[in-house]
Amino acid sequence: VGTSVFRYIPTTNTTTYFSLPIKLFNSELCSGLQPITYMNDFTSTCNQPVNQQTCLNALNGDKYINSFSLVTNPSTLANNLTSITCTPSGGSAANWSNSTCSDALQILTLTIFYTNPTGIQTCTVALSVNQINSSLVEQTFNVRFIRTGSTNLTSPSRSGNPGYSTRAPIIAGTLNGNSISTSTFSVLRPSIGGDCSGTPSIPIRFGENIQSTCQFSPASSCPNQTELSSIFLSITSFNIYVAAYGNSDPSNVTGNWLLATYCVYDIGSSNEPVCLSGSRPNPSGNECYTRMDIQIAYANTGSVSNPQPILGAVIFHYQRINITTTTTLTKPLLITQTVTFQDLSNAPVTEGDQLPKPNVRLPGDFFYPFTLNRANVAISFSSFCYLLIMFVFTLM
Repeated sequence: VGTSVFRYIPTTNTTTYFSLPIKLFNSELCSGLQPITYMNDFTSTCNQPVNQQTCLNALNGDKYINSFSLVTNPSTLANNLTSITCTPSGGSAANWSNSTCSDALQILTLTIFYTNPTGIQTCTVALSVNQINSSLVEQTFNVRFIRTGSTNLTSPSRSGNPGYSTRAPIIAGTLNGNSISTSTFSVLRPSIGGDCSGTPSIPIRFGENIQSTCQFSPASSCPNQTELSSIFLSITSFNIYVAAYGNSDPSNVTGNWLLATYCVYDIGSSNEPVCLSGSRPNPSGNECYTRMDIQIAYANTGSVSNPQPILGAVIFHYQRINITTTTTLTKPLLITQTVTFQDLSNAPVTEGDQLPKPNVRLPGDFFYPFTLNRANVAISFSSFCYLLIMFVFTLM
């Protein structure tokens, strides 16, 4: 998301950024160009002056219907470039005659069909033209991205490039030899009656906070460590790796994947939580887990105009209570799960008291006695000094 879309020009075998006209500042004229970026819809309306030059260029729809091609994926620019020719609909080449521009382009609608991670699959371009004999004509440009097919959440291959895309699935899995075997990363969804069904079905997506609460049956044993993986998570292992990038390589475990950290806290205890990386802390004898909070920290990297969210840490916070028996519950137990995303791009703002300002007075001005409002005192003081000096010289 946010990567520039490239246009391929077959006649010259060159590529260029695909841009469309926009208006700048307070002007209604088409005075600038806006690059089109992948998966970001675009709409622009601006006025185009009508003359012979613009009729054969900016108002000429022929450049959109004559071998108009888009690069399917920017990764192919370096080697084995692949492009798709957009299917035209309507429009024709503009013509200038007798101060009139025939078949002038007024509305362009470009529809781009894509799948991830392949990229652009097909595209269509529809033109609306008219005969213009005025000095200005309003042009409208529309670009729409439509996803074709569906992404298999069981084994997601990419959720961004390189940073995560908003609402894209968080990629997670377990270590299988020297690579990561990915699987659905989700939390428990309660059944229609509110009971814990034991089948996690709410996928964890980037930027979407989740809170889910279900009711554990009184006829069941209190959830303990052996049930945590089946009740709270879809991945039946505590050796969970989470992809730091939206396009993390499963074979690059060290550089692209984060090992989850697990923390356990006893409700009502004054002790600090016990945390371990890659494994659960040792359980106590009488335990009953009632809550799991997943905290996912990320930071934006790259350019300001196209930030890329990169994950930095994934922490599972478990809360438990100590009980005297784990055989049968006497009343329903509420189990809560949450997922929270925390942006660490900017340092937290700390608001404190302002520094005290000391009451410092400026030193007395030497020339203060000579100011206007102290003129009389100054004259008397000067006369006294003069007489004193004369008296000293007389004694000498």
